[in-house]
Amino acid sequence: MVPGPDGMLYLTEAAGMVQRINPKDGSKTQVATGLALPEGLAFTPWGSLIVAEAAAGKLTEIDLANGQRRTVADNLPIGLSGGPGMPPPHVPNGVAVGADGSIHVSADRNNAICRIRPAR
Repeated sequence: MVPGPDGMLYLTEAAGMVQRINPKDGSKTQVATGLALPEGLAFTPWGSLIVAEAAAGKLTEIDLANGQRRTVADNLPIGLSGGPGMPPPHVPNGVAVGADGSIHVSADRNNAICRIRPAR
């Protein structure tokens, strides 16, 4: 969950969604669907949302004004898989974006912090 620049709360749901929650009345609005096990999320300085899609091993940028998406980075070491007959363990991957637009994501598969400088 992360506060947005509009005063709303944004959160991911394992079912593949990002929701916007109005903290004043609790109302929910779907911002995005069809994501592959979304986990961490953060806002960029220019107002878009970065989401870690753990099941796809990638970061996706969502423009909230028009819903357009683009892959910022893929083949990331995120999204643990389960063993034989076991569900995957849940270690959420966090995302943070610096003032310069650099993205940092915690990588559960190799216990690292990855830094990404997306092209704009």
